[in-house]
Amino acid sequence: MTVAERNREFNPLLPLPDSDMELGLSKLRAVIGEQDPHEMVCFIHEGDPCSKARARWHMKQQRFYTPGDVLTRQSALAREFIEAMSERPWTCNVAIVAIFFRPNSQRIDADNLMKLVMDAATQAEVWRDDCQVTTQAAWIELDRQRPRTIIALCPTVSSLNRDPVEVRNCRRCRELFKFDRFKAYHNPKYCSNACAQADSLRETRCARCEKTFKRSIAGQRYCSEACQAADKLVRQAARLQRPWPKCAKCGNRVSRREYIHCSDCAPKGRKRGSKNKQKEDVNAQA
Repeated sequence: MTVAERNREFNPLLPLPDSDMELGLSKLRAVIGEQDPHEMVCFIHEGDPCSKARARWHMKQQRFYTPGDVLTRQSALAREFIEAMSERPWTCNVAIVAIFFRPNSQRIDADNLMKLVMDAATQAEVWRDDCQVTTQAAWIELDRQRPRTIIALCPTVSSLNRDPVEVRNCRRCRELFKFDRFKAYHNPKYCSNACAQADSLRETRCARCEKTFKRSIAGQRYCSEACQAADKLVRQAARLQRPWPKCAKCGNRVSRREYIHCSDCAPKGRKRGSKNKQKEDVNAQA
């Protein structure tokens, strides 16, 4: 019994494909459901499917490396991605499926096989970032005469938007602007530097006299230097009126506000009698 006939036995509604291309597209349609994508890409990579090996440690060079044969197969698969796709990169959510036909029954993980496919697609710049893949599926089948890999992918729609280009309203001028989420170093809120600077220099209220004034620099809190100096004196006076803390053991005054014990009662660090204790006059005693 062939793979297509076995799939039809489990799902009689699935049409019987005539080729590997139709098999890959039928798997992709089963994954995306009722969606009707405007473009579907499917191709066949001949050869024994290879899994992405873990990084190895090089004792002489003291660094991690990936085996050379794995990198060679990844580059070959990336070239086939480039040949199969007419437009790259995609900036939308992506659904991808892969069917791996193995030449033997060796134990192998489907996620490791899929990891090589994902890394090859990223190397071929199929998408801007592999986080755009929101739908993924893999099948492992047995074909001793012709080992191969069938890969099918298409744009998809998901509640999680992975489009790198996002449209927002400027906080100041309320105009629409676009930005690239993968290239932006921060979360932009303004369409330009002029709007950001104008919004930072907007009118505000003085923190002391509550007079409305227009800022001359970003973050300005006082309307004049007089208000700033007067407010500073008020804060200093309030700080001086606070009671000075005392030692928790003996009740004497501590040298700093954050200290709990005085220098004589300190458990460690400041030893008793080293600097604070008054030294006795030896000549006077004599």
